[in-house]
Amino acid sequence: MTTVAPLPGRDTPHASATEEGPAATAAPTHRRPKPPGDDPAAQASWLFGLTLALLSEGAPDRTVMAEVLAEAAGRPRAIEGAYGRAVALLSEFPDGTLVHRTVDLLAKALLRSRRPARAAEEA
Repeated sequence: MTTVAPLPGRDTPHASATEEGPAATAAPTHRRPKPPGDDPAAQASWLFGLTLALLSEGAPDRTVMAEVLAEAAGRPRAIEGAYGRAVALLSEFPDGTLVHRTVDLLAKALLRSRRPARAAEEA
């Protein structure tokens, strides 16, 4: 039996009673992976992974956007870094629709994260 690591931001599923092997005997952790602290590169990687994971599981764009903005917590540099990682992945997979969606969503998240700063500059 092959087990898959839990996606960032998701609880680990319970092992069913019919499963066999090490996965059946392991107790579920029910812990969400912790986002990195103050390291901007780690924050960017976290946001990129979260965005890609949520989109790959079929979460609606609106939900993914809310999660990304909440996890970024007002740090547009973290979203910039995540966007850069997505663009780099796009160069490897130019026909990947999931990668295109990730780039688009992170670009929109970056614009949204900067709106309060622009409003303060205009005032």
